Amino acid sequence: MLVARLWKKVGRMAYNKIRYSFIYQYRNYVPFDGVKENLPRFEEINRNPAASQRYAIFFTARSGSSRLSEILHRAGLSEPDESFNPDWMSEMAGFFGATNMPDYINALTRMRNSDGVWGFEITYLQLLLSFRRERDFLDLVNPTDWIWLIRKDIVAQAVSISRMIQTNVYHNQGQSAQILAEAEAKFTYNAWVIRRNLIRIVLQELLVERMFKRRKLEPLRLSYEQLAGMKPEAIASGIARFLGRTVSQTQPIASSHSKIGTAKNDAFAEKFRKHHRVLMLVVGMCRSNLLQRLPDQPFG
Repeated sequence: MLVARLWKKVGRMAYNKIRYSFIYQYRNYVPFDGVKENLPRFEEINRNPAASQRYAIFFTARSGSSRLSEILHRAGLSEPDESFNPDWMSEMAGFFGATNMPDYINALTRMRNSDGVWGFEITYLQLLLSFRRERDFLDLVNPTDWIWLIRKDIVAQAVSISRMIQTNVYHNQGQSAQILAEAEAKFTYNAWVIRRNLIRIVLQELLVERMFKRRKLEPLRLSYEQLAGMKPEAIASGIARFLGRTVSQTQPIASSHSKIGTAKNDAFAEKFRKHHRVLMLVVGMCRSNLLQRLPDQPFG
């Protein structure tokens, strides 16, 4: 009973912490602000059929979500991008002529409909910013299937975020050797940034797990490490089976993503673990149930 109460308190604190820090960061952001109504475009969109199946991929930054999205798109399983990312949601809404969330979701279910299925990726932070409340997200989007993508090595994940922030290089999709070399030179050890993002990841994980538990949802659980060792065709086939569908792609599925981290990432991760032993102990306790729920084989 005491453990349950403590866990509930930690969840509430995590929710308030994220809500304050992230919402405050975007305190001037208003979804659909400045988006103009476009009735001809909206009527054109409504002539398309809406997807009856909706799958949500919850993820945390630097967990391999971009590679996964690309693979699923090329396999014909919708185009599961970050449709609710505040950095470009208003731009997408403007393209659709959607001035509110119900109209925006309606447009997505029609324009991103692939043979009756629509998928998207979202972080819990994006959920809070775009919908403000978990309940509103569930009521408006109403996903039929759930996928939960994490990264087992959370320190390597936080180091990767630190690298991304410093170098402004998000992915290795054919960048020149000069760009990659310049990024490598810029990348330095920053314990504060690593610690801040590591804690943010843990808080998001706790909140997503709380949502699944409260709503009695059973997601397909995947990890960066599992998918990194799999061919794109195997990933697409496994997720298609989970969704009750088949992959129509007969040709090999090519992925443009390749690993961007170097030995410097590994060295920084090891240094951080060495200098933050107490923090790593607490993080391990917070993530123990999460990691235990992760199956050995991703698709059974």
